[in-house]
Amino acid sequence: MPGNRDNYNIPQKGGELLNVPIKVITFLANVPLFKELASEELERIAVSTQEVRAERSEVLFHRGDAALGIHIIVYG
Repeated sequence: MPGNRDNYNIPQKGGELLNVPIKVITFLANVPLFKELASEELERIAVSTQEVRAERSEVLFHRGDAALGIHIIVYG
């Protein structure tokens, strides 16, 4: 999400994506890994997020690839 860390797309019934603004910080706060973090820590993480849209069956990384961060699948 270059330039905007507050929005990402969420699916609607039928699998099509809607452009509905959702706070990344709110999303992260509900991910078990981040639930215990303070809002300042969540903000630091949120500003570093990057949205990646992938087509069905598109490979995002392979086993053994160097880790450059973590991936959180929002939908799919």
